[in-house]
Amino acid sequence: MPGAYINRLSQLTSLGSGNRARLLMYKAGWDIFKDNPIVGIGFNNIRSLHQETDILDFLNYEHRQLHNIFINISEEHGLLGLIRYIYVFIFTLKNSWSKININKNYLTVGILGIITGQLIQNSVDVMMHTTQVGLIFVFFIALINL
Repeated sequence: MPGAYINRLSQLTSLGSGNRARLLMYKAGWDIFKDNPIVGIGFNNIRSLHQETDILDFLNYEHRQLHNIFINISEEHGLLGLIRYIYVFIFTLKNSWSKININKNYLTVGILGIITGQLIQNSVDVMMHTTQVGLIFVFFIALINL
């Protein structure tokens, strides 16, 4: 394994500045969610909330989201948004399972791998707010559910 990967893996267990900031973002997102549990604060309103309060003093231009898609959706869209988001994946998994077992559609396995990889990536960094990644992700969800 390349040295850069080993170095990064060893940093994951420390509470250095990057991991500490991420944990603070998770806590701030949870606190925001507790204040607005049903509908959240609205899409991309984390920036305006930061300008009005000091809850996210660590948030700068580099960190416009909370580095976890589930926390991000919870604080932006509340429980209603989180339930919808999870429902899409349950529906997709159920639909994919039947395509793989009944039709032997192995392209579905590849697309499901891409979607799973994105979910894992977005549990530690939210790339869905970038237009390209968000559109590609939605495209793969649509493609697998055809």
